[in-house]
Amino acid sequence: MLQNGENIIWKGTTWPMGMCSPLCCSTVKWRITNKRIDYVRGCCGSTESTLDVRLITDLQLHRSCFQLMFGRGTLTIYSNDRTDSQIRISTYGMKRTYHKLREECLSKEDDNLLSKAEAEEIKEYHFHVYFLQDNKQNRASALALREKIFKLIEKGFFHPVPLDTYNDSPRGPHSIGSYEVWCPKEHFSRVYSWFALHHGVHSILIHPLTQYEVLDHSDRSAWMGKPVPLDLSKLPEYVDKIPLQYPELGLGYSNNDKTK
Repeated sequence: MLQNGENIIWKGTTWPMGMCSPLCCSTVKWRITNKRIDYVRGCCGSTESTLDVRLITDLQLHRSCFQLMFGRGTLTIYSNDRTDSQIRISTYGMKRTYHKLREECLSKEDDNLLSKAEAEEIKEYHFHVYFLQDNKQNRASALALREKIFKLIEKGFFHPVPLDTYNDSPRGPHSIGSYEVWCPKEHFSRVYSWFALHHGVHSILIHPLTQYEVLDHSDRSAWMGKPVPLDLSKLPEYVDKIPLQYPELGLGYSNNDKTK
């Protein structure tokens, strides 16, 4: 990736066919500053000349190259760790390659791509709301909070929570009454913010949805309010596929993920 202040060197003998040479030299030094050419300097022996940047009609920065658009053609320069950077010339529909093969530039670009581990991103989360099922006031408060969520669903604020799915007794790893709100990454900040402001006396478990269910409910989880004990022995360490979210509603990234 080209960085501000990076120097790019082109060693060549000629300028593109059909383009008037703005420099009478064989080595050109380009410096990128704030996404524009600050100066372009060439030297030939003891002779030094500077390109008038007004000759450049446009400049485009890319992952590993930048393009200079002149009135009569385009100069594309590929950056690498060597001083004689690869260039490709395109003028009047004609292309030329100087010094190095384009494949080397492409392999250099591949090196800049994120690895699979770096590119991984959690796409879905659960927000579990807990309540004391034998405490009428606490239970009523939790269900009132749930009704507020349904109203926000109608406004498009949240994704749907399935009807009649709150737990009036311990279920799975959850040791007291609970219900869940599913959330995709695109809505995470909104849902997190809402619960942070409105969860009241209720504890909220926030955990990701991956194939590692024990990790998701422990090391990868977060709490609002006082943590509630979980029985992690009720969960598998690993599942072959990410749990499908609300298949009857057609929700969840895992519903469309053919690689899992």
